[in-house]
Amino acid sequence: MGHTARVVCAQLAAMDGILSTTDFVVFFGSLLAVMAVGLWAGRGSGKSAQSYFLADKDIPWWGVAGSVFGTNVSANHMVGFMAIGFTLGFVESQFEITAIAGLLMLCYFFLPMYRKLHVYTLSDYLARRFDDRSRMAYALIMLVIIVLIMILPAFYVGSRAVNILLADPAQMKAAVQAGQSIQINQGYYIAGVVIMAVVAGVYTVVGGLRAVIITDAIQSVFILLGMLIVAWCTFNHDLIGGWATMVKFDEGRELDKVVQGKDMLHLYLPSDHPDRPWTGMLSGLMVLHMYYWGANQFVVQRALAARSLKDARAGIITAGFFKLLIPFVSIGTGIAAYYLFKQTMPGVTLDGDTAFPMLLREVVAPLAVPGLVGLVAAGLIGAILSSVDSMLNSASTLITFDFYKKFINPKANDKELVRMGRWLIVVMVVGAAILTILVFDPNSKEPFFTYVAKHQSRLVAGIVAAFLLGMLWRGATAAGGFASIITGVVVSYGLPPFYVAVWSDNPEIVRFFGYELNFFHSVFVAFIFALLANAAISNLARASEFQRKAGTLILAGVLSTFCIFLYSSAMTDWMGGHHFMMSGAMLCLICALCGAGFYRMFAGNEEPDEAKSRMTWTGLNIIKPADLQHFGMKLLGSLLVYAMLGVLMTGQLISPMAAGVLGAIWTFMMFLDSLFKVVLSAAAKGRAYSLLREDRFWAGLLAASAVFMMYYFK
Repeated sequence: MGHTARVVCAQLAAMDGILSTTDFVVFFGSLLAVMAVGLWAGRGSGKSAQSYFLADKDIPWWGVAGSVFGTNVSANHMVGFMAIGFTLGFVESQFEITAIAGLLMLCYFFLPMYRKLHVYTLSDYLARRFDDRSRMAYALIMLVIIVLIMILPAFYVGSRAVNILLADPAQMKAAVQAGQSIQINQGYYIAGVVIMAVVAGVYTVVGGLRAVIITDAIQSVFILLGMLIVAWCTFNHDLIGGWATMVKFDEGRELDKVVQGKDMLHLYLPSDHPDRPWTGMLSGLMVLHMYYWGANQFVVQRALAARSLKDARAGIITAGFFKLLIPFVSIGTGIAAYYLFKQTMPGVTLDGDTAFPMLLREVVAPLAVPGLVGLVAAGLIGAILSSVDSMLNSASTLITFDFYKKFINPKANDKELVRMGRWLIVVMVVGAAILTILVFDPNSKEPFFTYVAKHQSRLVAGIVAAFLLGMLWRGATAAGGFASIITGVVVSYGLPPFYVAVWSDNPEIVRFFGYELNFFHSVFVAFIFALLANAAISNLARASEFQRKAGTLILAGVLSTFCIFLYSSAMTDWMGGHHFMMSGAMLCLICALCGAGFYRMFAGNEEPDEAKSRMTWTGLNIIKPADLQHFGMKLLGSLLVYAMLGVLMTGQLISPMAAGVLGAIWTFMMFLDSLFKVVLSAAAKGRAYSLLREDRFWAGLLAASAVFMMYYFK
């Protein structure tokens, strides 16, 4: 390290936080190493657009696994998930366990389509299947999600988390005992944001997607090491004594009367729970998974860069196994922290966000292993960088191909595309850093993950409907695809105030869904509306002119109604209920404008385009109609089996262990028929074949593991 780096380390060490000088050397050394490896890996990546944006489609399976895992796992998984485990319990594991369904949907349904069409962006698929309206709507929504909802909060939570590690132990202890959040110095917060922006920006600009993927794979190792270190130290603490003892704590069998078991090791909370209702987790969360893993540019782009479909599937499935560790090493550690601090600090009410830094201070730092805390901090920053670099690269890809090449410079060559992509990354990383500093308060108490999930969910329901119906149904038209995207957004934002105004006084509905509609329920309802809008508008293409106009007018009226309730709610929030803009004339004007706008968007339904209608799973022969029907029957049968096991378990006719084992066996059997076909085909040709080489074997094992956890932790 140079003289400047040594001075920085000395100054930071003088702050007397829990990081020693050795920890700072490890921390900054890892940052510099990651940047150096990124620059080395990305050398020569600007020779072509495919090289820069898709890494020459030559990434091996381990690169896909590391990048998919690193892109998905952010600082939230180390800090935010631990905080929610500390306060809510194991229910947050639903995000990781049910994500396996989304991962497998990507492997066997979405990804084969994208790779066969050789797309750079997922919006390119929407353009081929529907038209440029859907392409532009998707690209704009993704840019809002990536830049405003993902990158800005990522910089914020990363800088805030590291600054908490630098806090004076006496200040930290005083704040914790007072039940307050640890205050962050604004100057150090800004420095943290700038450092992360520079490190991620440099190797992403220079090295393109190859640099991003290689550094993500390395940072995934740091992430896993960091989480494993904290988990191991916590569960091996004398007052915890392992997972089994923590289970006894949770059941109240090992703690004294002062510290009561909180019964936190459960996946399902009541349907009217304001944050994690079980009905929403099994409906709306599944829609979010289909978006995140199947229709999300910055995740899917890693799989598009794989050297083959087999490599992509192997990498995605491997990442899935790593994801199943998160409930134990992050969320479970948060629960253990709750019982640990209830014993070491009785009577003190702790903020969940302090769980991670307090564990570092109380259980990791006392081991006095040189550089150990620095390694955990490196994992924390690695989690941020591996997400931010992927988002920057994907946002650049979207703008370059969907805006610059499409509308500004259609004849742009590879050199011009790469140059534009690099400049866009520079602009975005600088702009994101500035906005993070100006917009986010480092001492805010709003849960980071809840912020991301809530705002992202309101934009994606229609996207999922457009992709799903577009790939499944030949009859979906361009107007129908665009209608589903718009409907999803409007209903997602308008439904919560509509629910409060219309149904919050109904005791039966409130008993089931609560006084306010949870955003998981909201996204599922919006998804259903988006599917119906797509189907309705698409079918109107075959109707008479009068029917087309009437049907389009009805949809415009429904969406306008949601807009009115959204407007009413917004005015109430902004003006404290004393708003003069809620006059009947104003509502009529809003309804008229919205109705006219929606009518104009969806009017003029075209006849189905035969070429576009072929862009389906069966139309491109990606999945044979008989195989798709067979899958549908297996899916329906599996849902019935899972429901029956759930009823038997809740009726205490079988134990959670038995339900989990039976569910896992059934799930694995659903993958066996395709495996046997491969083995029999190889045997008929006189070739030896190992099931261990078949990705469906590992996919079945992964799915079975997830299903077992869904029942075992009830």
